[in-house]
Amino acid sequence: MTGTTADAGPSGRPPWWPIVPALLGVAVVLLVVFVVLLVTDAGDGDPDPDPDPGPVASGTATSPVTSSSVPASSIESTTSTSVVANTTTTAVRTTTTVPTTTSTAPVVVDGTVARTCGADGGGDCFVALRAAPSADSAELGRLAEGAAVRIECQVEGDAAYSSVLDRESPVWARTPTGAYLAAVFVDAPGLDPFRVTTPCAP
Repeated sequence: MTGTTADAGPSGRPPWWPIVPALLGVAVVLLVVFVVLLVTDAGDGDPDPDPDPGPVASGTATSPVTSSSVPASSIESTTSTSVVANTTTTAVRTTTTVPTTTSTAPVVVDGTVARTCGADGGGDCFVALRAAPSADSAELGRLAEGAAVRIECQVEGDAAYSSVLDRESPVWARTPTGAYLAAVFVDAPGLDPFRVTTPCAP
């Protein structure tokens, strides 16, 4: 027999059949590329920013405040309040320091009249109490040998001689009553008859 079946070839397919799969593969590749390009363009595009809303219209117009629009009483009140708020009162404390004076009372020691009878025992056996550390000053009284006497301090005056000590000394002892007697005729603890060890206050 002759006809179309004879042109199909031994397998019954037309001679261009082998290129059909290749064409289908190219079509699929082109479709994939197109889809990729479409998605890429959609992702890279920046969204349209919000349009500037522009100035917002207000139904009420705002006018600057001037001194002519504010009452004078309001301005004076504001100024007065500001001045009062910024005023600070500082209290000054004055401290007065009173110096402390320490007074030292004189130390009074108990003594005994001694050596008034002299080395040979022929002396007066008393000592005179004088108004000043001098044998020429007024005599205030007398104390016998061995009598107790209180001594407050010592000063220098006229020299007095003791035959028992065989020395003279300018030192005089003063009693709490203000009377003076020659130190060579007194024995008292802590007192030296030849030098001032407990001076009187000036």
